[in-house]
Amino acid sequence: MTTFKEKLAMNDWIIGVLVAVCLLGLAQFGFLQPLENILYANGMRYTSQHTNDKVAVIAIDTNSLEQLGAGQWSRTTYAQLLDILQPYADVIATNLDFSKPQQDAGTERLAELIRFYSESPAINQLPTELAKLNTLIATVTKVRRNRASERDSLAELNDFAQSAKLWTELPNILTTLEDKLNAAYSELDADGIFAERLKKSGKWVFAVPFTLGEPLLPQSDLPDSITRNRLTNISERFDTARPSPQPLSINTIRSPLERFNENTSVLPDLLLLDNRVPLVTQYQQLYLPSLPLLLAAKHLRVNLQDIEIRLGQGVRLGALRINTDANLNIQPIFYHEHEIARQSAFTLDSFVDVLRGNISPEKYRDKVVLIGMTAPNYSTRQMTPIGEMPPILTIAHSVSSLLNQNYLITPHWAVGLQTALFLLILIYLCLILPHLKPKIALLISFISFITLLVLYFGLLRLGLSISCTLPLLLLSLGHLLLTSKRGIMAYQDVFRMLPNAVESNRLLGLAFQGQGQLDMAFEKFRLCPTDEGILGLLYNLALDYERRRQARHAAAVYRYILSHAPNFRDTERRLERLQSTRKPRLRGTNNHLDDWLQDESGEKPQLGRYQVERQLGKGAMGVVYLGKDPKLNRLVAIKTLPLSQEFEAEDLPEATARFFREATAAGRLKHEHIVAIYDAGEEYNLAYISMEFFKGGNLTPYTKTEQRLPIADIIDIGYQAATALNYAHNQGVIHRDIKPANIMYNPATKKIKITDFGIARITDAKRTKTGIILGTPSYMSPEQLAGKMVDGRSDLFSLGILLYQLLTSVLPFQADSMATLMYKITTEPHPDLSMLRPDIPTCLQDLINKALAKDPEDRFQTGAEFAAALRDCKVTSCA
Repeated sequence: MTTFKEKLAMNDWIIGVLVAVCLLGLAQFGFLQPLENILYANGMRYTSQHTNDKVAVIAIDTNSLEQLGAGQWSRTTYAQLLDILQPYADVIATNLDFSKPQQDAGTERLAELIRFYSESPAINQLPTELAKLNTLIATVTKVRRNRASERDSLAELNDFAQSAKLWTELPNILTTLEDKLNAAYSELDADGIFAERLKKSGKWVFAVPFTLGEPLLPQSDLPDSITRNRLTNISERFDTARPSPQPLSINTIRSPLERFNENTSVLPDLLLLDNRVPLVTQYQQLYLPSLPLLLAAKHLRVNLQDIEIRLGQGVRLGALRINTDANLNIQPIFYHEHEIARQSAFTLDSFVDVLRGNISPEKYRDKVVLIGMTAPNYSTRQMTPIGEMPPILTIAHSVSSLLNQNYLITPHWAVGLQTALFLLILIYLCLILPHLKPKIALLISFISFITLLVLYFGLLRLGLSISCTLPLLLLSLGHLLLTSKRGIMAYQDVFRMLPNAVESNRLLGLAFQGQGQLDMAFEKFRLCPTDEGILGLLYNLALDYERRRQARHAAAVYRYILSHAPNFRDTERRLERLQSTRKPRLRGTNNHLDDWLQDESGEKPQLGRYQVERQLGKGAMGVVYLGKDPKLNRLVAIKTLPLSQEFEAEDLPEATARFFREATAAGRLKHEHIVAIYDAGEEYNLAYISMEFFKGGNLTPYTKTEQRLPIADIIDIGYQAATALNYAHNQGVIHRDIKPANIMYNPATKKIKITDFGIARITDAKRTKTGIILGTPSYMSPEQLAGKMVDGRSDLFSLGILLYQLLTSVLPFQADSMATLMYKITTEPHPDLSMLRPDIPTCLQDLINKALAKDPEDRFQTGAEFAAALRDCKVTSCA
């Protein structure tokens, strides 16, 4: 009699629907975006589109850093470059950071002398006192003339008057000294020199960091360098019954130094959102052009008043009309690299070559010149459809795309077309393909696949961006699964009817069983008719699984036997015993496997396919064991989590689903400083994760004073951790429990690996039986303690606490109760590092203070920013 499961397996439409649902889920979480990027890159590779020759990139590359120094360059260097480019370039833009003044000991001392001179009371009163002295000299001279007879008494007064005249020259001397001090300061003030060049040029554009969201400051508080670029020619769409869609709103803008703002332009840096670039952004009711739009306008000699913004429709740049999506975004063309040279589509001129005259400035005549960092390890990378690239190149592609007028837009009917294609393919897979002959089905599927590709590339050439990844995957995977299922069923039907095939499968099953390959033996036995002999072989196979302590596999064999012969021998009793006797072995408050390991039989317990060898350590939520993967013959670390003890029965399914969701997210992380996740599973409500076995221990012992690490090693640990967190955050994974116990450290190689990604989200502390808070309170950020939505900056706060503890051997926040601890973390400042350890470099103190800021906006915004600060601090402190 056919079971319900077998009926489901026979229905092709169920397979088609399941494939469709899975693909929709993957698309929802962004897993299909890499395939979309591959399609886009191939589409652009076979087009004749090339970059605009009016866009030039001056790169701060490895050669420039080697010759000019890897540290912060003097602003006079940029002033020299500006002097070179000024007569030639139309506009010069950079995304380098000019928000902090240049630190120079010589100019600081001169500034102190000038302040002393101008603020000294004695020097300020000197002119008044000298005026009195002049009056006295005049009086003495007059008396000497009127009373010439008293020569002896007036002789001394005469000498005094003559010598006092020398003091009257002192104001002129001091004025000369002041002029010389001011002249020396002007010659050495790099920021002032650069500011003067910017003021004379009028061609410089700063691209500055920003955040999205509701504005925090009124328009009146924005500098003139930003507000002078506002767009005033705004028009609503014709449909006045509905409000016009608005462009992206900016929350904050970080401007360069105020002295650099005169006669320059300051705009938000380029934002690449789902491969789209906004042409206009909004700050309250202030509309600002994006960086590519302003650069294109300056090159085309279009005034800001001539840029018309049509809300919900597009932008008119002089005579150039740019159609956009509803939020004034376009998808720029990312030009493919040169096939032979395998280099960027843009020619990158080295900064030092331009500065030293190796490249003629005539090359930049009437061009948009972009200056930015491209050296590896010194610049972040942005993900684009053709791969990762430095942000300055992303700007170059966007400006070139605007000037070439070959950008892409997503039309309003794109979603409808994508939905229709998806449904048509689903109908084909579920209702038509099962009734076609294999060759005809393959032909129709192939033609449909090619048609979709032609449609995608054709629309791409017309400047229309329509995603076809989902329909293509549904068609190919659905066809493959349905035809494979049909072939497997036909194969099984044929071999079940052939006595020779049955005997071959039986012999192969016995052979695999004799070699210890029990899974393969089970597959072969299932291809045979379930007569008395085959059932006996399956029964013996289940006993072998039991002897190997592979209870889950043994139970599967017993259930297969019972589905065909309910009363076969003692199968039912063995299955019940297997399910009842294995649970008590996981006894104790933490569901340890220790009682298995201490079994007198000497047999090692199994979790999934892993053989447990010994315990490595334990924590609040579970135990970590050393295991062995018999398939790959490698050692693994197995972390166990007894979810059944921490959750009520009604909450256990949700917790289990969350566990596998987080394990899947952590398993995507592939980084040299992150412990790799190999597998995850569940055995009798004991969830486990198998991961990379890393030689060494965690950082907990090194938080003790007697085992404190050198400052340079601690900086390296922080750098490695920050880069790993930056990678994880870019993948959408937040750790939530950065602490010494979760940082593995090998003192021999001085390398670290972060473990337990996602563990802090597996359970909700409000619903656990024991109330365990996953995430150690002493290392939690203020927003995490407050129960707010956290992002990667919370991990960077925890990393700051970890570095603080490694440096001082004490935690920055300590209290006798949880309530007091939470209050200190959220409101009180941490103790000054210099008071606990005076030998810590100032730069290290500053960056830890920034990492421990209460407001996430005041901290490092990314792990890459944190890592760069640590790297620069190490270079500075070791210099």
